[in-house]
Amino acid sequence: MVKVEIMKDLGYTNKGDHCLECGENWDGGDIYEHFLEAKFNPNHEQHGYYKGKTLEEIKDTAGNYGWSEIEPRRFGKLIGIDMSMDLNADKDEQYDGVSYWQCPNCQIAWHRFTGKRTDKFVKSAKASVIKAIADLTSTNDFKDGKKFELRPIQSGVIIYNAIQTPDGTIISSEHRHDYVTHEDKNGKTYGVDGGCEYLRRIGDVGDCKDLTLYVEPWTPEFHEKAREVVKRGGRGKNGDQPLTWVPICEMNDGWVKNTIEYNEDRGMPAETNWFTNLLVKELEYRETNLITIDEN
Repeated sequence: MVKVEIMKDLGYTNKGDHCLECGENWDGGDIYEHFLEAKFNPNHEQHGYYKGKTLEEIKDTAGNYGWSEIEPRRFGKLIGIDMSMDLNADKDEQYDGVSYWQCPNCQIAWHRFTGKRTDKFVKSAKASVIKAIADLTSTNDFKDGKKFELRPIQSGVIIYNAIQTPDGTIISSEHRHDYVTHEDKNGKTYGVDGGCEYLRRIGDVGDCKDLTLYVEPWTPEFHEKAREVVKRGGRGKNGDQPLTWVPICEMNDGWVKNTIEYNEDRGMPAETNWFTNLLVKELEYRETNLITIDEN
């Protein structure tokens, strides 16, 4: 499997890389371009930190992630599984860092150094789908790039990165470098990282419930879920307060309307931007359900 070789050690992706098990896109985009967007896009969650950086400083930041003008590396959408805190892990998994790279869609994983494939992190609910995919990947039709219908439909755009541990605790990562861990009542430590940029899991999360939410075609049911977990960062009315992340369902009406206008002015209308669309739908939801949230 060619992709296994690409994933070994550092886990960088090349343009167009995808899972040969299920076809999921793994290409997270050029690393330097990601930080350029953070600098120039006011709606980017990291804009406040990078807006004052020079282009040389942006290049230095990208360089910390392995990017260079000679070798412009790209982020990947793979889930990094860290087994270092799992006392029951095999010896070759006791590495202080990522031990496995996992496809976020089919959940098949490959050992970071050996490239060995495993399905031990696959949730049982997907077992039948994974088996069907595995059967199809052995056919010439799939190897030739022909499509099949068993792949679970998923846009790949993460809007909520979270898990629920066995004792019921929900831990979520709000942004790329938001590394959050929890010591469960069962004695194990679990963690999440990556915000809406990528999924990283710490520990063997096979006994956790994955709460990750992706963009879906809008339905009332999807909106009910999304409004509770999708958040907007804010620094208070005068912009001088510490950054806090507020769920859409708790944003006051004026804040929602101003954000919609702000996004539209910057070329991110509801027709093309999922977050702006979600805010527009939130106003409709509040009108239908007679909900009013005034500014405190």
